[in-house]
Amino acid sequence: MSHDKPKVVPINESVAFGEFMRAFVTDEKGRRVLAGLTPEETTELLVLRKKWLDDHQEGVPSPFRSKEEHLAARKRERELHDKHEAARVKIVAAEYLTRAKNKD
Repeated sequence: MSHDKPKVVPINESVAFGEFMRAFVTDEKGRRVLAGLTPEETTELLVLRKKWLDDHQEGVPSPFRSKEEHLAARKRERELHDKHEAARVKIVAAEYLTRAKNKD
């Protein structure tokens, strides 16, 4: 069974998709962050995801020095992802309810 390598998406397409999916919001200081995360957590999650992508690219050395580092990074990525996803789903649900209410 062959495993397809993750597709690296150009940043402009990635940003547009992130906004469409309600992934990014503007915080109280006007900074673009992932919904539910602080600017520091946003940066951390994006760095962890980049490392994961790099780890799955042919011909690119693993950014992780050990299996333990890889597992710890994956655990932290999941924590930040779950926090972000919970906030993002709330945003999408609120928009849906607003549209449904205004439909009548």
